[in-house]
Amino acid sequence: AILARRDREMRLRSIMASAEGRSKEILVQHGGNGAAAQPSLLKLHGQLVEEAHQVMYPSISREELQQRRQTFGNVKWTEEVMQQLLSYSPLVEVGAGEGQWQAELRRRGADVVAF
Repeated sequence: AILARRDREMRLRSIMASAEGRSKEILVQHGGNGAAAQPSLLKLHGQLVEEAHQVMYPSISREELQQRRQTFGNVKWTEEVMQQLLSYSPLVEVGAGEGQWQAELRRRGADVVAF
């Protein structure tokens, strides 16, 4: 698992490092005119996002990732985790994001305040 994480990190660093050169190349192609380069830079941004997604989530689509994040936030819970947290109610959740965990815990009967 650690080697796989290191590999993903190196691949992401490579993508990020290439972004500067690729954006400079676009600017040169447009004579240094940032306004004229804007559509090409936006296209590059989309390409970089897709490349990073393929490194981080190679087995799921961007749409599926978005749906998972809407449901679970950035970390998917398990039944075991929910049961454990319920046993500690009342709870204060710090760094609640959009409140997916808070909503699920409340749905299960927990008393939760989230920030």
